[in-house]
Amino acid sequence: ITRFYPKRKPFKAKKYALIMSAESSMAFDAAVTQYMDIVGYSGLENMGILKFSGWDQKTEFNYKKAYNFGKNL
Repeated sequence: ITRFYPKRKPFKAKKYALIMSAESSMAFDAAVTQYMDIVGYSGLENMGILKFSGWDQKTEFNYKKAYNFGKNL
């Protein structure tokens, strides 16, 4: 998330989730903070945050975990 410009119009969706993947788990902090700020400010419902990092991010287990996370939203 690099920019967020609300136009004072209501959001169509009321529930949001964040799925992220990066080499380093330290890469998530700023994006998660900004996501939580947007969700909190806008009165939206956070359905969860799923983060994958390091060497094991591209495993079959994590693919299934991300798929099931999205499917259950």
